[in-house]
Amino acid sequence: MTGETGSRRRALAGKRALDLVLLGPTVPLFAAATGALALVVLALDGRPVLFSQDRVGQGGRAFRIWKLRTMTREADPRDRRPTRLGRWLRGRGLDELPQLFNVLRGDMSLVGPR
Repeated sequence: MTGETGSRRRALAGKRALDLVLLGPTVPLFAAATGALALVVLALDGRPVLFSQDRVGQGGRAFRIWKLRTMTREADPRDRRPTRLGRWLRGRGLDELPQLFNVLRGDMSLVGPR
């Protein structure tokens, strides 16, 4: 039993190290891209620029995930629809670019279940 726990810890540490090695050198690039896209969302669709949602991660740990806002700001949540820019961002997966900050914080991993 102890071997499994130690093995699991080593696997998680290796996964975290891989996340940092792969993501670390690209931080300036993805931060600049996220900032530029946030300015486009602000200019075309207004505020808020980001959308957040509470999620449950590994071990039942709660964290907040961030995305660029792609939906209209209608008062009725059942009537929200993607904006024109939102459809474009979603089609390319760019709305999820801010989630790389969650990876840096250790909330999520680049490898594993979605």
